[in-house]
Amino acid sequence: MKHHIILYVIISFIMLMIGKVELFAQQQDLYGIINTYAQVATHDDCGQYVVLMDASGFSPGDRALLIQMKGCHYYDGDDRNFGQVEYYSSCGAFEFVTIDAVISDKVVFESPTVHYYQAGAAQLIKVPQYGDVRVTNGPNSPQSSDPLTAMAWNNSTNTGGVLVFEASGTVTLNADISVDGKGFVGGSKSADNIDSNLFSYIYDPSENKSGTKGEGAGIVPDSLNSGRGPSVNGAGGGVGRSG
Repeated sequence: MKHHIILYVIISFIMLMIGKVELFAQQQDLYGIINTYAQVATHDDCGQYVVLMDASGFSPGDRALLIQMKGCHYYDGDDRNFGQVEYYSSCGAFEFVTIDAVISDKVVFESPTVHYYQAGAAQLIKVPQYGDVRVTNGPNSPQSSDPLTAMAWNNSTNTGGVLVFEASGTVTLNADISVDGKGFVGGSKSADNIDSNLFSYIYDPSENKSGTKGEGAGIVPDSLNSGRGPSVNGAGGGVGRSG
């Protein structure tokens, strides 16, 4: 009986050591862009799947974040209330999903989604999973300069601007995580001199009466994208005023 106990202790000790070696081997240096992004073209009414514009970066078993970036409804009259939210709809909704199957650009989830997501305004982001991770500035850190970050927001595809990962162990910050300037696109100034004493909250940019609005959670049509009214959480474009 004593021999059996000793043998069991030795085997247990070896298994613990193997477990520690595997855990240490899982430590991952994180830098640069680690996520894969795709625009949602269609969301199944029952929440079982989405169709992406490009599903090539996703595989069965992947963890992913489904998130709607834009699409809240707002007041669009030409007065000081322009850009005030009337209701959010699914804007800002998000949830983590596990992919069951990928069929062409159709991505099927293991469980139905809780929320409904607006086509074109939502994105699916692949979420890498790690044990222990160490955030660095790149492979030659600290000399290199490739901080952990998100892909810059692309307002043509409504993708990017989000950094996400899961770590089951320890996250060590040996460098900053930086997503500066990776969100919604800012406004732009007028190309030419503009008239003074303009007060409207909306203009068509082609009229050249104002800078464009900063991008926000509301989808602003091009014909309303100038003038001092904010685009929900994006700043207004400003107008010409006499001194």
